[in-house]
Amino acid sequence: MTPKQHKPPRGEPANDPILAVLVSDIHLSLQPPLIRDVEGVDWLGVQQNYLTQLENARPSWDIPILMGGDLFDKWNPGHEIVNWCFKHLPEMYCVFGQHDIPNHQGKDLHKTAFFTLMEARKIHLLEAGKPTHFKIGEWTLVVHGFSWNQEPTPVNVSNDPELFNIAVLHRYCFTKSTGYPGAPEEGRVGNLLSKLKGYDFVLSGDNHKGFLARIPDWRHPYSSKPKAAWLNPGPLLRRKADEIDHQPCVGLLHASGWIERKYLDVSRDKFTDAGKIDKQKHDFSGFTEELENLEEVSLDFPREVRRHLERNKVEERVQRLT
Repeated sequence: MTPKQHKPPRGEPANDPILAVLVSDIHLSLQPPLIRDVEGVDWLGVQQNYLTQLENARPSWDIPILMGGDLFDKWNPGHEIVNWCFKHLPEMYCVFGQHDIPNHQGKDLHKTAFFTLMEARKIHLLEAGKPTHFKIGEWTLVVHGFSWNQEPTPVNVSNDPELFNIAVLHRYCFTKSTGYPGAPEEGRVGNLLSKLKGYDFVLSGDNHKGFLARIPDWRHPYSSKPKAAWLNPGPLLRRKADEIDHQPCVGLLHASGWIERKYLDVSRDKFTDAGKIDKQKHDFSGFTEELENLEEVSLDFPREVRRHLERNKVEERVQRLT
């Protein structure tokens, strides 16, 4: 089934150029995740295909790609994937996510593959308090970055109809239908609006359930209708069982004040049969997240995995993967 494409609101200017491409949660890795069927599949080639689609989504080289964090699946993914990025990763303006830094500590950014690409000027860090300006024709984008564990701060409202303030943040944000049970209320979109006063658009990463939110109080000068103002794209690469039904997309920010979700070709994606089994029941994401948060502790990893399997009565064909 072909996903429905968002259409611009009626009455918008016919000449409606794209000013930026929006993406998040790419999670590049040298090795494929367990749910991927790798028999006869070039995993680097699969990732390259997605990055090529991302790059081709912009109409010209002058249009920036803004990325909302978690470029890599791990902060130290190995030299091979970093070298591969020099050739295949398009130039992007990014915040970092918790997967991009060791032990979720931003102070250790200098130890990471993300930092290597920064030093090589392959990617550019969007820093809090240091907005990045883009001039695209008669329009100006002022982009403010808030990486993992950085609180967004309001900006002054612009009266210039051709200037957009954009916030790019990596934190768990959610709407009514995209949060998990018990998600902290401070991450709800409605509860974050006071910290995001003055912005015309928000790009957020971390939540792997995508959403496109229209904020009633945010209106473009050319339109009396609410803008499609907040995009959380979800993952570009599906890595977990509960993401199989997700439709990877990038956002196209239009000058007339709306965001279009451009869905990508997923025909090269192949999944294992085990990856399709009871997606929520056998989701190990919570377990692995806890392991990632552990620092130097004495841990028998195989034993802990076996204990998890026993406690949760995981089916035999899933156990065989371990």
